Amino acid sequence: MKNYYQILGVPKYSTEVEIKQVYRKLAMQWHPDKNKSANAQQIFIEIHEAYEILSNPNKRSLYDELLNSQSVSASQIVINKKEKDTQYDDFVYKARSQAENASKMNFDNFAELFFIGVGKAKYFFLIFVIVICGAVAVFAGFQEIFIEGSMKGLFTILFGILILKGAHKLSKKNEN
Repeated sequence: MKNYYQILGVPKYSTEVEIKQVYRKLAMQWHPDKNKSANAQQIFIEIHEAYEILSNPNKRSLYDELLNSQSVSASQIVINKKEKDTQYDDFVYKARSQAENASKMNFDNFAELFFIGVGKAKYFFLIFVIVICGAVAVFAGFQEIFIEGSMKGLFTILFGILILKGAHKLSKKNEN
């Protein structure tokens, strides 16, 4: 039985968040589009397979139980070990299939599926920048009105509000 903890380089007591962080780092390092080593695809598949098992609490629990049962005597092994082995084999088969498919995707498509979307992250960043610009414009408008005593600050405030409304529309469009 493979040791998925060793493959990801994490201790058994790692949290789901820690496992996800390590997986993302390794997946970006070893995805065949990013790494041109001869063994990159195989290493990526191993990493993805390990993540598929360890990131799911049910699969991880079963995996841990089977991993621990390897080190105990035959009399201590649970009666339904055969059923658990079958279930585990099914988990591994599905994880391996998904890993092989992910290794054949171009990196942008892979990241879109598994990293909450590179495209969405770029879009979120764009919206964030627009919101900052709008907020700065509103602030500058208030500064013109209250500090400099100029009424042209009203136009700056209106401009800032229009920018913020545009960012809001973009964010609503991105939700759909």
